[in-house]
Amino acid sequence: MNEKLDYLKEIREVIGEENFKFCSASIVANHFLELMKCKGKKVNRMQLLAGVNLMMYVLGCDQVSYGFLRKFEI
Repeated sequence: MNEKLDYLKEIREVIGEENFKFCSASIVANHFLELMKCKGKKVNRMQLLAGVNLMMYVLGCDQVSYGFLRKFEI
């Protein structure tokens, strides 16, 4: 995950802030879901949203909405 986010940070200005936000949120959400599957734990969308938005804050982006996470199969 960190490697993918590092590459995105390098091209952040080229792809634009909005695309950066959604690409990085997708990477983080998929990473969290994979971790939970490996650990055998269930996660609901609100927990996933909290984790993703925390990473968005760390990356200096706006938060994503609950509707954005609906496309992820939990």
